[in-house]
Amino acid sequence: MKKIATLIRMYKFELDEKRRALVAIEEQMQRTMDARLNLDKELAEEQKTAAQAIELGMTYHGYSKKFIARRQKLEQELEHLKIEVEKAELVVQMAYQELKKYEVTAERQAAREKLEATRKEQAETDDTTIAAFERKKKS
Repeated sequence: MKKIATLIRMYKFELDEKRRALVAIEEQMQRTMDARLNLDKELAEEQKTAAQAIELGMTYHGYSKKFIARRQKLEQELEHLKIEVEKAELVVQMAYQELKKYEVTAERQAAREKLEATRKEQAETDDTTIAAFERKKKS
């Protein structure tokens, strides 16, 4: 039972590590989505400013090229992070299944040990009862 308990602790720790890694990737993904949202807000401000002043409108073309490149980079990063999240979720799921396998084994072993202890106790009670009956019968 000690060996299984040690394995369970080890797999719980491993599962926690994998969950933390997943959370880190999800947090990075959220930061990237926030950056994309901020970039969209920045674009709206630049468009508004460019529409108000003709001189600034001339520089808008250069800004829009840089905006498109930054936006594409963020989109690529998001796609990469989505794939990483899927992989991490799969790893967490596999670690959870492995942990559950050992937990179920431990539960079954504990149930077997409890059943065996109950059987022993019942056998001892039966022996005591039979011995008392035999003594009573002899007297």
